[in-house]
Amino acid sequence: MESSVLPTSTDRSSVLTDNPDRCKYDIIRGRMDHEDVLITNRLNWLITSQSFLFAAYAALFRSGGAQQVVGAEGPLLARLIPLIGMLSGILIYTAIIAGVVALMHNRSLLRTHLRAVLSRDPDFPAMQRRRPMAWLALIAPVFLPLVLVGAWIALLLQD
Repeated sequence: MESSVLPTSTDRSSVLTDNPDRCKYDIIRGRMDHEDVLITNRLNWLITSQSFLFAAYAALFRSGGAQQVVGAEGPLLARLIPLIGMLSGILIYTAIIAGVVALMHNRSLLRTHLRAVLSRDPDFPAMQRRRPMAWLALIAPVFLPLVLVGAWIALLLQD
């Protein structure tokens, strides 16, 4: 009966060194996975920060107006909270776009690498060919910040 022992880090590194194509593939895939995690984290920051700001903004008006809830600071907060929401949305959006650009760059590197490898080794694992699926996965990170910034702009312009 065969033992199913997992390879140690030393075993894995020797396997990777023996196959430079696999090593480069793993490095690029690791970068792509890392960028994907960063994009997800940035989107989580956006949703969390925006939900707190929208809740604070709504609390200003729960009694019928900003003036009634917090006195003289009400009108200032009614302007300041949307400005903070817009600015944080734009900053996080910029970071998300940077991650998307890095992810697309790494995809391009992987496609180029795989073209070269597959010409030598047709059994090497190929990349998913459905580009629309990759773009569909990025719809929420790319457009949700714009929707939220638009909502803050609408709230600022309603006065």
